[in-house]
Amino acid sequence: MGTLTAALSGLGLLLLTHAVYSAHEHSTLHLTTPLPTDIAIELLLSTAMLCVAIVLRAPALRPVEWSAWAGQLEGGRKRGVKSREEREVEGGVYGVVRVLQERAGFADVRVRCV
Repeated sequence: MGTLTAALSGLGLLLLTHAVYSAHEHSTLHLTTPLPTDIAIELLLSTAMLCVAIVLRAPALRPVEWSAWAGQLEGGRKRGVKSREEREVEGGVYGVVRVLQERAGFADVRVRCV
């Protein structure tokens, strides 16, 4: 897919450069006439080709997870941070949200009041 996207982006860039040059030349030589349709079509086609090439060349999206970010922030397993399952067994959330849980006004709705 690398060769295809490189060729597509190169061709799109070449067509875009030609369309911009043609539009500039037309605007300097013909001041009163509007831009010809073929230049406008070439401009739109080259822009679409470049967009498709950029999307195809982009790497795959990675999942965004709060726990993965928090683990990286706290140093991960190097400092002995427990896994999500270990924290759930103990009944608490640690790390980044610990400050929010331990504040005076926090009421844990999962715990039954006696």
